[in-house]
Amino acid sequence: MQGELIKVNESLEQTVMQSAQRLNKSEERLRYTLSTINEGIYDIDFKHGTIYRNPWLVALEGVNASEIKINVKDSMDFVHQDDREIFEKFTQNLTSGDQDNYKLQHWVNPKNGHTIWVINKAQIIERVVGTVTDITQEVNYVDKLKRFATQDPITNLPNLLLLKEFIDQKNRTKVSSSAFCTSDSRRLKK
Repeated sequence: MQGELIKVNESLEQTVMQSAQRLNKSEERLRYTLSTINEGIYDIDFKHGTIYRNPWLVALEGVNASEIKINVKDSMDFVHQDDREIFEKFTQNLTSGDQDNYKLQHWVNPKNGHTIWVINKAQIIERVVGTVTDITQEVNYVDKLKRFATQDPITNLPNLLLLKEFIDQKNRTKVSSSAFCTSDSRRLKK
């Protein structure tokens, strides 16, 4: 009987060790993946009013470990003033539980002073888990493309596309007295 108990104990110890090794490997894989994709993760426990943030998100906020706010309401300091209202609504939607998944594009103010764009995605399970991705570069590219589509890059003057949009807008508003003078100077550039 004692021999059987020893075998069972050894088998359980081996199973626990194998499970711990698999868990460590899984955590290591997640750490490497998150460091590769430069994405922040968070876990909000509204019941206890706490937030976990991974190191990337802490670095994005520009704080050191002693300054990390664990209260959900204190996190509003990180959100840009212009987006606090929509972020507040985002947070209220998360706590109401009306939907399971949420996505919000907004500005944040890291302590380094450089306002950046992020995409904040969250899912409600028993609590809220989510990711934050820095999309500043993508937003800046879109803005630059819009500018190139509507302005001459050399003179910075509106181009024909912007003029056409302006005329279309005036036509939609039915302005009765408008005059436009255009000159196509593309041939002069040759």
